[in-house]
Amino acid sequence: MSEDQDAVMQEAINVVLKSTKVGIDRLKAAPVELWKTEPRAEEVQKSLERSGEIIDSALAAMQAERL
Repeated sequence: MSEDQDAVMQEAINVVLKSTKVGIDRLKAAPVELWKTEPRAEEVQKSLERSGEIIDSALAAMQAERL
C-alpha cells in the first residue's frame, strides 16, 4: 500500500472511530430511567464502557502516531 493510500485509510478509520465515539457518548448520556426499561440494560452499559475505552485508546494512539 502506498503512503497516500495508507494516509487515506488512516483518515477513514479516524472518521469512523470519532463517529462511533459520538454515538457511544450519546447512548451513555441517555437518562437511566430509559435504560432500565431495556432488556439487558446492564450488559449494554458495560459493553458501551469497554467500547468507549477501546475507541479512546485507538484515537489517542493515532494522534500520537501523527506527532
